[in-house]
Amino acid sequence: MLREQLAKRMFLNKAGAFSVEKSSRSAVESILYSAEILSGTNNVLMMFPQGSIESLYHRDFEFARGIERILEKCDPKPEIVFNINLVDYFSRPSPTLFIRTRSYQGDLSAKEIESAFNRFHLECIGLQNEKLI
Repeated sequence: MLREQLAKRMFLNKAGAFSVEKSSRSAVESILYSAEILSGTNNVLMMFPQGSIESLYHRDFEFARGIERILEKCDPKPEIVFNINLVDYFSRPSPTLFIRTRSYQGDLSAKEIESAFNRFHLECIGLQNEKLI
């Protein structure tokens, strides 16, 4: 995640979060470190491939090229799992969190992954809207 966003959410450091500073030498180091993590067995790396944390109501996420660079350096290629978290209050005082995941099996280019993620995101919102009816 971006350094500025991690600074506002330091609790994520305890979960293993690390920052990326775009357009700097440390961005290359972060890409290499991410690929090293993913090349290991039984490792998980959660990413914000659009480069920042955005609202769950955002549409058309645009992925940064870093995800493609990370995947190019991974051996073996890691499993990619999309995750969408949607919150609804319905008519209750407490929110309900809906977590949806889907394994991605397609081309490893940033644009193809981005396109598949955006389709999945819209599908999840559609399923969420069905719950409101």
